[in-house]
Amino acid sequence: MLGRFFLLVLSILSLGWISFVAYDLLDKKEFISPERVFGPQDGEILIVNRSQEVHLDELDFKMHESVRELYEVLLKKVYRNEQLYATEKSPVILVRQGGLWDQTSVSDYFKTKGIDFKWKEGRAFQLKNGFQGRYKRNYLVIHPRNMEVEAHEPVNWPVWDYKASASIIRLDRPLRSTNVYFKKNGTVSYETKYGEDRRCPKMDDADLFAQQVPGGVKSYYFVEKNFAEFEKQIPVESPLKEWMESGYVIFKAKGKKHLICDYNKAIDPVQLLLAEHGDSLGRVRQLRLTKDFPSSLEQGFYVAYLADKLLFSEDKYSQAQVQADYEAGNTLALDREKMDAYYGKLPSHVSSRVIDEKEKYSVTAFKGLLIRTDLQHRKETILRSDKQMKKQHVSFGIDGELLHLLDDGEQVYAVTSKNWLLAFANQKQIWKYQLDGPCLERPRIVDIYQNGNKQILLNTAGKVHLITAKGLTANEYPLKCASKSPVTTYRWAGQTYMVLVDLKDRLVLADAQGRVIKKVRLRTGPVSQGVRVYRKEKRLVAEINGQDHLERIDLDKSRVLEVLDPLGSVNEVMKTSTGFDYYRLREEKLYRVNEKEQVELAGLGKVSRLKRHWNGVDNYLIAMSENKIWFLYSDGSRKVIETGLSGIDDVAVFQTTDGRELLAVLDGIENNVYLFDMNGQKQQERSLEGLKAVSLSRSGGNLVITSSLHGSIVQYNLEGHE
Repeated sequence: MLGRFFLLVLSILSLGWISFVAYDLLDKKEFISPERVFGPQDGEILIVNRSQEVHLDELDFKMHESVRELYEVLLKKVYRNEQLYATEKSPVILVRQGGLWDQTSVSDYFKTKGIDFKWKEGRAFQLKNGFQGRYKRNYLVIHPRNMEVEAHEPVNWPVWDYKASASIIRLDRPLRSTNVYFKKNGTVSYETKYGEDRRCPKMDDADLFAQQVPGGVKSYYFVEKNFAEFEKQIPVESPLKEWMESGYVIFKAKGKKHLICDYNKAIDPVQLLLAEHGDSLGRVRQLRLTKDFPSSLEQGFYVAYLADKLLFSEDKYSQAQVQADYEAGNTLALDREKMDAYYGKLPSHVSSRVIDEKEKYSVTAFKGLLIRTDLQHRKETILRSDKQMKKQHVSFGIDGELLHLLDDGEQVYAVTSKNWLLAFANQKQIWKYQLDGPCLERPRIVDIYQNGNKQILLNTAGKVHLITAKGLTANEYPLKCASKSPVTTYRWAGQTYMVLVDLKDRLVLADAQGRVIKKVRLRTGPVSQGVRVYRKEKRLVAEINGQDHLERIDLDKSRVLEVLDPLGSVNEVMKTSTGFDYYRLREEKLYRVNEKEQVELAGLGKVSRLKRHWNGVDNYLIAMSENKIWFLYSDGSRKVIETGLSGIDDVAVFQTTDGRELLAVLDGIENNVYLFDMNGQKQQERSLEGLKAVSLSRSGGNLVITSSLHGSIVQYNLEGHE
């Protein structure tokens, strides 16, 4: 009895096993799953997880052409919990849903998509667009009618994010998955896992370099040191291997390429590089730091310290601008919008980061993989263009140091120690003019022809220059005249004339065209101060203060009126109703001087600098005394403004369209510029960095403050003060 029972159980088990094997064979024949449908031979595989978010034409994916049109139709109308598969090389589409398919749900699916179909035998169906398919469990497979989908042994798939908008994977070696995220802010983020972890440290490059990289850069390429070596970005001969600690960033500013890196503070890389590879101009040639820097071994690069980093630049002038941007605080770190654009939407700790107008991505070594995260904008470029961006600050590298700064209300002019006259307008350098030597005195803005067109008037030791606002020389200029005396102008009988003293102690008169009219012999001795011309009764009088005498000349008759003792050197001259008052600054005291006496102007405190200003109606003097600004008027009155600053190096005055006067005040101790009104009230809370001189002008309806930083001109655009 027991034996019969055992045989019965064994027979039942055998039948069960035979049925299971038969069902398994049948199931494998009717398989539908991504692992059995797709393989390495299909190239890239696209999986759309959230069809309502995905725009196929914005994906970096090339689909098999024969199924693209159908795939686009499937994407147009959303079906709950659907997941769509397609490949690069195979004309097959898989559709997965969360539940199991049946004839009702399949019919509902194609009705939702607006696709006509009809049922065939069993689970098979046929579409009227030349495709056919079948369903099994939670998958539909769709393919052309003239092909069959064959099974293959499944292979390993990489991990991908089911929460991504879409994913793109490759099954060949190495396995790779790219998760794509269509975001509400209009960006598309690609996160790719591939290759092998190079075991490179992940760096916060914002913390490393955002304090030094200018805010207006056009490209940004950061590489961690070890990752750069693995990627063969650093040549064997590069000295970066020896003293770079964490990594470097390469960027473009003003059209030139620059590299910033950190370094071992026990080494002096600048001295080493210049000693071993530098030329007489301080340029390093025939040395490659990275695969991409410098662009030319022959042109080389310049090296300098920038805070606690090293700055390498392919151009000396643009290097000065990068330094000026750092001094002025025009860096990525101080621009929240730029910080977000460069670092906010990508991982913070990376092995590499690339940002330019075409692409934006990072690469991070993580848990045995390299993860590349791409960020793209769907309807605009990654970085705003200059036209879209409202510039608050710009800087311009200059050849030499700033000597003089002046403006005509709209254009700003600078004279450098290398004898360049530079012009700036609308936050751009618009022209430059090479002088034949240093200016004898600060240039002046004039309207020689009284037609509203401004010119810049100056003279060197050998020539008188009259330069138009477009950077052109006027008429017969430059006028050759060897002199130590600054050129001055006067108006007489509706005409403008120029006057100065040449090296032969002759008074030289020239007309507005730059033609010499007359020369008058003097007995003043050498003259290094400007000639003053005024009307006295019916005479036109020229007053010349020389080393030996002070002479007054009747210009019409070329006759000496008076010969007096010299006044000595003076700092400024102010025209009054009766002639001129001379002012001398000695040992921080200010004196009014004439041929009879020298009188100290009491109550001014310690005067450090004196400057004359013309407001379009009258001229007055500005005396800078510790933290006070004194205004000394031609009628003898005065006004004082207390600034509360540490010390004052320069003051610029600007008259707004409503008649108010504003002051830009340069604090020479803190090297900051502040904006005040004539009541001493600050108009700008934030201080702006500057050195040596300051100017106020107008640009596009806004006020522009111009100053200098090390080797650069810097301009700040202030809204709401015009």
